[in-house]
Amino acid sequence: MQNGFRVAAVTSIAVVAALAWLLRAGSTGPEGDTLILYYAAGIRQPVEEVIDEYSEKYDVEIQTQSAGSGRLMATIADLGKGDLFLAADVDYLEQLRAGETFDNRYVEEILPVAYQRPVIAVARGNPKNIQGLDDLVREDVKLSLADPKVAAISKTARSRLTSDTWDALWEHKFATRDTVNMVAGDVKLGAADAGIIWDATATQYPSIDMVAVPEFDAKQNQIAVGVLTSAKDPTRALHFARYLTARDRGLQSFEKHGYRPVEGDKWAEKPEISLYCGGLNWLATEPIVKEFQKREGCQVLTRYGGCGQLVGEMQARVGSHNQLPCDAYFACDVTYMERVQQWFDSPRDVSKVEMVIAVQKGNPEDVKQLSDLARDGMQVGLCNPQLSALGDLTKQLLDRHALYEAVSPNVQDQPATAASLVEQVSLQRLDAAIVYRANTAAEENRVDVVEIDDPNVWAVQPVAVSKNSGHKHLSERLMQRLISADSQPVFEDLKFQWLGETAGP
Repeated sequence: MQNGFRVAAVTSIAVVAALAWLLRAGSTGPEGDTLILYYAAGIRQPVEEVIDEYSEKYDVEIQTQSAGSGRLMATIADLGKGDLFLAADVDYLEQLRAGETFDNRYVEEILPVAYQRPVIAVARGNPKNIQGLDDLVREDVKLSLADPKVAAISKTARSRLTSDTWDALWEHKFATRDTVNMVAGDVKLGAADAGIIWDATATQYPSIDMVAVPEFDAKQNQIAVGVLTSAKDPTRALHFARYLTARDRGLQSFEKHGYRPVEGDKWAEKPEISLYCGGLNWLATEPIVKEFQKREGCQVLTRYGGCGQLVGEMQARVGSHNQLPCDAYFACDVTYMERVQQWFDSPRDVSKVEMVIAVQKGNPEDVKQLSDLARDGMQVGLCNPQLSALGDLTKQLLDRHALYEAVSPNVQDQPATAASLVEQVSLQRLDAAIVYRANTAAEENRVDVVEIDDPNVWAVQPVAVSKNSGHKHLSERLMQRLISADSQPVFEDLKFQWLGETAGP
């Protein structure tokens, strides 16, 4: 399917032109059948290939606007319209997501695409014998540069150089261009002897050679695509973004055109990922997972249970099948993440919660401290230390106070999770139980809470993604959703203390 609108550069009337284009775009086809994509001009070849493939396969019209990434960022912030932004530098997307540069958030999800780095572009054969940055300021060298205010290539190049080096280049240039392709065009046509462009751009011009320099080789630049907050159909936008970034779909086009693609997810129409989640985190996690599934158009297979059980399953599965049974793990406490850390990337802390003593409403047994659980006739509930993070932490707590042996005869139940213990206390089948404060949130009218005088009653809940997940980036977006500021109220309503990201000013 043909794209509705493509431009190679944006002039000083970009905002007006873009607004007119967007109004036209909004009038074509039923909602959900059209996507509006902004993309960096230098990435044109692979992007157009992917658009054509996707449009034909899914009968979706993708209307595009192409310019320098900086120009597009400003246009998106000005108009607040569109579905996706494919930037030559992920920093533009991070700025739009943070909401600090423009006092508003314009990007939700960010998906990595590929890497590129700046190089010096010269004519085939390098007739001026340009070997480094110092040669670019020679009197006999005509230099073309893109404007760092509107093009990612010069923004990135400037950031890798000292201010004196960049200032010397900028002062020496004979032409200022809006896009990296324009700089490449100057070198190709002989209008310039040299320019600074992306290495991937240089591979697309047979008449151009590239000269690598140490200053630019030190760090790769990441291309990424972001889903805009203004997307009319985020699920459709994410479907395209996943196609674009799939290792067996869109990333093949990027590799063909000289880009170094990330290790993308494998393609699936409706991908499935598996989340192992400690029982403590269930009430907070379930609504977040449901919303994530709906927005992403994916399936999250959740396995809730005691962390001892979950860790045991992981260890057994890896031992017998050499395969981790989950894509992500949300643990009740860091100690259980540590037991399987070798199979996961670095974890992120989401929340923390303290252990408390749940007692019957009104506290008829007058429980005031841990030692009261050892009184004759007390009916107590503790979680199983082999199956549960809470059970393990409880045993450690009682051992520190030399109470485990004294309390053990009063223990009537040792389940894998604390939810049943709170229920039994509320039904007056148990006098008391050691649980997490979050476990009592749903029973506030039927149980009371006695705090424990011990500084080490806190459990921290981390989440991490499996190193070998087939849908690593999708799993990372789920992790990001769990730690995002949007999840904070969900956890705090359930008596967790928040450790994840917080909303900006």
